[in-house]
Amino acid sequence: MEYINASFEIKSFEETDVDNYTIVGYASTFGNVDLGNDIVMKGAFADDLKACNTKTILWQHKMDQPIGKGCFTEDDKGLKVEIKLPKSDSFVRERVIPQVKVGSIQGMSIGYMVDEYEYEGNIRLLKKLTLLENSLVSIPMNPKAEIESVKKMEEMEKAVSGKMLSIGTDSAWDKNKSIKQIREFTGSEDKPSATYKNGFMYYDKEDSENFSAYKLPYIYVEDGKMKANPRALSAIVGAISGARGGLKIPNEDKSKIKSLLNKYYEIMEREKPFKSDGKTLIDNITIQYLEERDCEKLFDDDIIVSKAAVKYAAGVLGTKEIAHDTEEESKALTEFKETLKQFNQNFNKGENNE
Repeated sequence: MEYINASFEIKSFEETDVDNYTIVGYASTFGNVDLGNDIVMKGAFADDLKACNTKTILWQHKMDQPIGKGCFTEDDKGLKVEIKLPKSDSFVRERVIPQVKVGSIQGMSIGYMVDEYEYEGNIRLLKKLTLLENSLVSIPMNPKAEIESVKKMEEMEKAVSGKMLSIGTDSAWDKNKSIKQIREFTGSEDKPSATYKNGFMYYDKEDSENFSAYKLPYIYVEDGKMKANPRALSAIVGAISGARGGLKIPNEDKSKIKSLLNKYYEIMEREKPFKSDGKTLIDNITIQYLEERDCEKLFDDDIIVSKAAVKYAAGVLGTKEIAHDTEEESKALTEFKETLKQFNQNFNKGENNE
């Protein structure tokens, strides 16, 4: 076995996966001479990756210390890897991740076998390799092998809560009641404590000293524990879908919240609201957290409305007088109510069974 210690560029580091930490970067780059006078040629790993593109990730090349799995691909730049490190592994959680964050882990090293090579002067051109393992290492051979954007890593990790809570009682949702309980439970009467964020699905890390930085509360305290309220989760689905003006947070963070919500819905044995094709399912609970004006979204191309949700909307919203500011708005809302009524009739005729 031989080793290449190449620059390791962390492109992202996140905890939106409930079970794993995810690191994406490059384990090796093509075309540059390393300190061992070797050049990895583009395509060197192609045949090996066709056979198996997942490899073990080790700690400091120690065979008895696997820390995760990596999925490898080749692109024009080099050998790209997406690493999954299990949060349930105490060594990963308490040793590896903290060291990556502070920068004491400065690179990545791959262990490989040489299948085909040739010399160009005193430089060995590695043309075909078998990748055996990949390691996070403290001191790489390449002096430029540095981990980049540690600050960005921490922001990505902490902006969206990745902590899964148990599901609480399916009770009426009261946002103000939730915030009051979170403050009392986490000892955050004067300012947010370190655990205050656990009651919210999103917060602004740069402004974490202020209560206003914390958004989307979703818990009640039950039996001495924070528990996710099912109707709060529905309210957040509505907010992500545009209710009450939508959320003024980055789209990247919205995607992480959607992933977390899907996992909660799976636990509750409810159909996931956010689909792989970009569509959003509005069910009969979520629709209750949309304002009347927002319900026009029911007819957007990217929205799927459950049959029960349509019946709720037709039976409740369709008969309500909706406040409006102008004659144009009044006409639009009247047309909306008529469309909603027709939509419900089509359901009853069996013309739409979603």
